[in-house]
Amino acid sequence: MSRSIARIVTIAALTTATIGGAPAFAQEPVDTSAWEQAAEQLFADPAQSDGPTAVYVGVYEPGTGWITRAYGESSPGVAASVGDHFPIGSLTKSVFATAVLQQVEKGVVGLQDTVRELDPDLAKRFPETAKWTVRDLLSMSTTIPDYADEALAKLVADPKRTFTRDDLIAMGIDEGEAVPAGGAYSTTNYIILGSAMWNVTGKSPAALVNEVLAEAGMDNSKLTPQGARPETATYGYVGTQYGADTEKVNPSVSATTNVTTRGDLWRMTWGREGGGAYSTIGDLGIWAKSCVGSDLLNGETVSKREKTHKINAGNYGLGTINEGDWWGHSGQVLGYEALAFCNPETGQAVALAVNSSYSLAPAIGVLGTVAFPDYTQAFVESLFS
Repeated sequence: MSRSIARIVTIAALTTATIGGAPAFAQEPVDTSAWEQAAEQLFADPAQSDGPTAVYVGVYEPGTGWITRAYGESSPGVAASVGDHFPIGSLTKSVFATAVLQQVEKGVVGLQDTVRELDPDLAKRFPETAKWTVRDLLSMSTTIPDYADEALAKLVADPKRTFTRDDLIAMGIDEGEAVPAGGAYSTTNYIILGSAMWNVTGKSPAALVNEVLAEAGMDNSKLTPQGARPETATYGYVGTQYGADTEKVNPSVSATTNVTTRGDLWRMTWGREGGGAYSTIGDLGIWAKSCVGSDLLNGETVSKREKTHKINAGNYGLGTINEGDWWGHSGQVLGYEALAFCNPETGQAVALAVNSSYSLAPAIGVLGTVAFPDYTQAFVESLFS
């Protein structure tokens, strides 16, 4: 999706939520009854009538440990469970970035290596990519536009459509939307880097991502080449924000359309290492606790990773986002949204997922104020900074 549009929608949603007077993190014993009440409020809100039917939340507090909960229905008549799988969208970028930075630590690639040096054939096919470095691509510092909106429109028009890597890169380059000199959020950067890494390492981007997921102990998470997910994947819904536009493209698709990839429909080949992995709330919690992979890197690399610059997605580093004292990433793919953030100073971590587009902000505003108020406050402040 367009990150600038998403940011505007997020601000609008949160300004209507209850933010002030948030309590401190609960100490042991933990009473989560307020979480359930907040989830019911989220589902009952008329403004969210086409919003999520399921919400998954995990909170880690030193001395208390992890609390993970699932609320609502993963599919009609089926109660949501912490074992449910769901797409994590652009959180996949943080996993792939960790894999790339591990290769940097091994000396396989350097942050200043260019696409021309790493993959001459790719640079020849797409001359616009040639000059950009590994650091540029990881940090969204290039001027290459995002392919996401065009790919989404094509997918809505034909849910069975698949995309090759070159399809995605070409769509981004041909998008034509002006990108500021300092860069902007563009998944095209990660697809370009994925192709270059495949050429230099001999491993597919999916293989690199899955190696990191395994190293982190995320046994219920994976990136599949075709974007397929287990049968236990929760349904995902287009949602109100997309619904009006999708009906114009394809009258059979509306806000309440389920886009889960069961069978041959809605195969999300447009995400890949930029947004195609799936997880569970437990695994997402592991990733949050690791500060989206920084615990798998050495201190020098983490320092480089956390050197951020301001783009339309916030303070962006090398596959990580800074919000106050918190570090992590969020993600959206049609029908789903998720986030994973940690506070390395306090040891706190949070994970959250919903099964409807543009429903993450309302979930933070309603559920976050009782389940993870410290992060909620940092998130809100980052939107207005």
